[in-house]
Amino acid sequence: MIAPLETNASVRGLDVFAIDDRRAAIVRARTENTVAATALLELVQAAGKTDGLIYYMPVTEKPDGVVALVHRTHLTLRRVFHDVIDDTMNVAVRDVTESDAPVELYRSSRDVPAGAIRRIAPPITVAGRKWELSSFQAPLQPRQRGKVAYWTLATGFAFTGLLGVLILILTGHALSVEAEVGARLADREHRFRALLESAPDAVVIADANGSIAYANEQVRRLLGYGVEIVGRSVETLVPAHLVEGHRALRGDAERGRIPRMMGAGRILGARHADGHIIPVDISLSMIQTNEGKLFYAAIRDATERQHTIELQRRASELEQGIQRANEANRLKGELLATMSHELRTPLNGILGFAQLLLSEKLGPLTPTHKQCIADIRTSGQHLLRLVNDVLDMAKLEAGKLELALAETDIGALVNEVVEVLSVLAQTKHIELVMEPPAVATARTDALKVKQIVYNYVSNAVKFAPAQTRVRIAVIREGEHAFRIAVHDQGRGIPIADQAKLFSEFIQLGTGHERTAGSGIGLALSKRLAEALGGSVGVESDIGKGSTFWVVLPLETRAREVAA
Repeated sequence: MIAPLETNASVRGLDVFAIDDRRAAIVRARTENTVAATALLELVQAAGKTDGLIYYMPVTEKPDGVVALVHRTHLTLRRVFHDVIDDTMNVAVRDVTESDAPVELYRSSRDVPAGAIRRIAPPITVAGRKWELSSFQAPLQPRQRGKVAYWTLATGFAFTGLLGVLILILTGHALSVEAEVGARLADREHRFRALLESAPDAVVIADANGSIAYANEQVRRLLGYGVEIVGRSVETLVPAHLVEGHRALRGDAERGRIPRMMGAGRILGARHADGHIIPVDISLSMIQTNEGKLFYAAIRDATERQHTIELQRRASELEQGIQRANEANRLKGELLATMSHELRTPLNGILGFAQLLLSEKLGPLTPTHKQCIADIRTSGQHLLRLVNDVLDMAKLEAGKLELALAETDIGALVNEVVEVLSVLAQTKHIELVMEPPAVATARTDALKVKQIVYNYVSNAVKFAPAQTRVRIAVIREGEHAFRIAVHDQGRGIPIADQAKLFSEFIQLGTGHERTAGSGIGLALSKRLAEALGGSVGVESDIGKGSTFWVVLPLETRAREVAA
């Protein structure tokens, strides 16, 4: 009845409480804390499908559960009456608990002698069931009448013995089961505590009133509390400003809502024994036991997670800032490109008309008029260069700069720049000297390289003192690159200022030391050089002058263009 058999497979989910008779016996065993029996039933797994009873026995002082014992009643009763009955007797035992439906538990013989005398003994109670003993005896001869007293005495002793045997069997089995269950429960409790003590998280178990019933070793390591925490309110561990939220959280768990999982939600705080607050993750759930509801909380140090979240928040803010900056740069580039086009169109007209007037094709000019128109042309050309620089920078910002790569005579390119700026240099009594180039040609964008060299040489002429020299050199830089260097004999640039030179809209010097310009030339030179796959730099000594240089590849490839 108990051993698992293949035939049990289909009934492993049987609910014994669904059977009225069994439910009544289980309830009686648990409420009265005593052995309770069911009515007679068929033992389907016993040999021959014999009848028997099931006894339910409590296994603890406070019966949390019961153990079932299957008993073949017919066999026990037959052993009891074996030595006290003879051929003239027919003994029967009936369960008369339900008086209107008695059930026969045992009969020594199915044959009742003719004229038999029936005797019924007072019922006895066995495990909550009422049993009745009755006998049928054939008429006795005078010499046999002495047996009546013997039979009555023997059967009485037999029935009393039967009750004693059953009680001893049931009590002994109940005690052994209780001892075994107690040992298993103690072992299970020991294992459970060992498991909790070895848990990586601090574990706190509290009752429904919030009183701490258990705290493992990790509670001491994380929060500084020892065994003295047991019996105190769980709110001892909760910061004052979080007490109400903790009560609500515990109420949610008590109402059967989804337990709070570790890491699911915002980081909470736990109060250390010394008073400071530790960021923690808490997994909270409710356990239903026979003693009532218990709340299980696993507490984990969340300092690292909080740090990670803070880093992620800062990274997100930084990313958003970069996106905003990129968008601002894009809009700025679009605005500058549009405005530069709008400015360059009328400027070209002004320069064209100034040149036409100076040619005197429209009529002769007085010297004064020529000087004024020449000033207009000079200012217009300066403004046009500024607009072109801004336009190129806007293209670079928008990623729309286009390069025209071709074989370029580097010496001729530099010489053109020197010729253009020679008039300006002469007015300042500065000598421009171009050293023989060490590089013949390079595959690059000639206009972009010329723009870089023009910015370097024009700056040198602007800032160099009178009666000095500006040298321009073209030299090899390793096997695959060349360097263009422009050296002046100016005052030099402090190291602290050198890092600012290639930034947009930065002009060094103040007051009368500042010269005309937008502060965009060197920044544009740097961006153009990078677009061609090169780099720029400066070397300067106070009182000895400065050297601005650009290093470019001998062959600019499409993959190196990064406008």
